[in-house]
Amino acid sequence: DGRFKTVVWEAPYSTPLTRVAGLRQILGALLTYNATPQSDGLRTAVGDKWTTLEHSFSTAGLAALEIETAKTTSGQLVIELFDAKGASTRMKLEKTDRVAAQLRNNRWALALNGLPNNKIVKLKLRLKSATTQESANIRFFK
Repeated sequence: DGRFKTVVWEAPYSTPLTRVAGLRQILGALLTYNATPQSDGLRTAVGDKWTTLEHSFSTAGLAALEIETAKTTSGQLVIELFDAKGASTRMKLEKTDRVAAQLRNNRWALALNGLPNNKIVKLKLRLKSATTQESANIRFFK
C-alpha cells in the first residue's frame, strides 16, 4: 500500500527467513508498525509453561496479531492457534540478543493471511525458557 519505501531488517534478530514463521514475523511487524489495533485485545500472563486462552476469531478479516510482553525482548515465543475441530497451526517467533538492547522491542507480531485454519477458537502461548511469568497483551489488526 506504499507505506514503506525501504525496509531494513536485522535478519539474525528474528526467526530465520528460510522458515515460514520468519516471514510471518517480519510481515506481521510491518503490518502492525504504527497501526491501530481493532480493539483493546486480550490480557494474559505468559511464561515457560503453556498459557491457554479460549477466544474465537476469524483470521479472514485480520491482517496480523501482536503480543506485547511486559519485558522480554529476546528468546522464543511459541503461538499455537486451534480451530473448532482441534486442528492447530504452530508458529515459533524468535528474537536473538545479537542486536543491541536499545534496538530490540517487546512486541512479537505474526501475519495471519493464508493460515490453513481461519476460524480460531483457542490460542496457546509459551515463552520458551522464561524464568518467570510476565504479563502480555494480545492485539488484533485489520
